[in-house]
Amino acid sequence: MVNPPYIGAANKNENQKNDLAFVFHDTDISFGKLDYITGWFYKSVKFMEKRKSVFAFVSTNSIVQGEQVSLIWPELFKTAQISFAYPSFKWSNNAKSNAGVTVVIIGFEYKDYLGPKSIYSSNGTVKKVDNITPYLVEGVNIIVEKENKSINGFTEMVKGSSPTDDGGLIFSEYEYQQVIELYPNLKDILKKYQGSREYINDISRYVLWMSDDDAKLFKNNPIISKRLEHVRQFRLNKKGNTLKKAETPWEFVSNGKRKAALKKNKNMKQILIPRVSSENRYYVPMGYVNKDTIISD
Repeated sequence: MVNPPYIGAANKNENQKNDLAFVFHDTDISFGKLDYITGWFYKSVKFMEKRKSVFAFVSTNSIVQGEQVSLIWPELFKTAQISFAYPSFKWSNNAKSNAGVTVVIIGFEYKDYLGPKSIYSSNGTVKKVDNITPYLVEGVNIIVEKENKSINGFTEMVKGSSPTDDGGLIFSEYEYQQVIELYPNLKDILKKYQGSREYINDISRYVLWMSDDDAKLFKNNPIISKRLEHVRQFRLNKKGNTLKKAETPWEFVSNGKRKAALKKNKNMKQILIPRVSSENRYYVPMGYVNKDTIISD
């Protein structure tokens, strides 16, 4: 039993990416989206092919959640099966600057093992089961895979709108009230702006949301011109699409398909689902927001 180093999929350096490329070279796995720790799982399973050995890892629980399950587990199950599991629990050690993480412990046997499997709980009980799925629950190994199109016809969930503006387009409640008092005609281009934090904590923020015509109409307004110049200078130091948007600083770099949706349905409704909230909640907070509200990243 070991605790391999954890590096998230998005945080791997070039050497770590090369490690996984080496480990997964004989598979069709899209390893770019996998955490670094999956390399140990795969190497151990390959070791089992001829030696019929057993192994167990302490791992962050990301390997049993989301897209990673469909990427790595079908390959692991070709040779191995889960013999025991401790589902998610908090863990930390005495390392300097150590951050507590949520981990799992997963034990593996060769796929022909017919004995009972054990799921351990945090209260000390043990449940004997016939099979443990990659989600570390009792049942059949049904894996949820990524789909490019809705399987039920529902509207696609999108990420939201991202200004990439260094705060230049965004106004606090206090700033909004000051601006409206000075220039009441700006009210139509200052939209309510909500993301996870604003929605959950009922915080009011606003954002400049302008068309090309609005930009021409208000270009001489001292507040608008100052804000847009700030955004322009910020974007000039960036690359790619953000740099291109420096010449149109009133435009969001990403608008979350909002404009296309409004064009298709002027009476559209929006459901805001925070990407981040407390793990202590029993449910994900979500709800309807006004169609004029700009949902942030």
